[in-house]
Amino acid sequence: MKPTFNLIDQGWIPCVPRGGGPARELGIHEALVKAHELSEIYDDSPLITVSLHRLLLAMLHRACGPATAEEWGQLWKAGRFPEEKINTYLAKWRDRFDLFSETHPFYQTGGLEMSEASSAARLALELASGINRVLFDHTVDDVPPGLDPAEAARMLLSAQAFSLGFGKSAQASIRGQDITPPYSADGPVLRGMTLWLTGDSLFETLMLNLIPHRAPEDDLPAWELDRPYELRDIAEDGKRRREPARGVLDRYTWQSRLIRLLPEQHDAQIVIRRLYFTQGRSEDRPDESVRPESQGGGCSACALSSPSSMAGCPRPAGDSR
Repeated sequence: MKPTFNLIDQGWIPCVPRGGGPARELGIHEALVKAHELSEIYDDSPLITVSLHRLLLAMLHRACGPATAEEWGQLWKAGRFPEEKINTYLAKWRDRFDLFSETHPFYQTGGLEMSEASSAARLALELASGINRVLFDHTVDDVPPGLDPAEAARMLLSAQAFSLGFGKSAQASIRGQDITPPYSADGPVLRGMTLWLTGDSLFETLMLNLIPHRAPEDDLPAWELDRPYELRDIAEDGKRRREPARGVLDRYTWQSRLIRLLPEQHDAQIVIRRLYFTQGRSEDRPDESVRPESQGGGCSACALSSPSSMAGCPRPAGDSR
């Protein structure tokens, strides 16, 4: 029996109820339709907490807008997200939220093959993997951690947003086609500060950061693309060719790495210890060498729902965003 874990129904998002008590892991559907009954999303990893908010904001933009300030006001007055619209959207794209789908695994590259698999620890910056050594963590590649599907899904989100660049990328093939990715680049929100407004409930928090926006037709979240890997970086004549961002939804669901989880099934338990992992898509910027050198550092502060590529967000020298 093939493993399956659909993020729409099965619990993986840690949500704190408004009345207090421990966090419960909810699926995407329950987290959205009951957002007014929840206090917040909270994970021990700030990177995961940020990534989960970005995901839900992208989903809300697709499921129920709002496109205008008037629509935003109506949604705010309703005090909850429209369940019928959310149900319709999730039903349409249900198969794209299976973590282990053979053709379109969520936030991954279907058909990705590599000569050697990496430890699942590579999904988390706080865990040691390969030549990345972490103080106080003693994870070794020969004994990779065993992640359950919920843990793997959360780490997968944060890896796409926060992966650290400046290293040689491994060769791979996608559906039988060999690729040689350029050197790895930072994830889209790694070198910056992410801020968002918070309310008295998860509904209010998401609404306060759900900026009215009418997305261009080609600005789609990753799960709506049939071949998201076609947006990956390509090395040509010593240069890195990038696909420019198409809009807010594209940036929220940016696929900075080509990843495929390799689940193991033991009786009724699914465990992820290994995965394929290589460079995917880096943020668009002026052409540069395939092996870029850092030109500066710093951070900029902006609302979670207003990526720093948008007007009004400061960019310190050398900041990729």
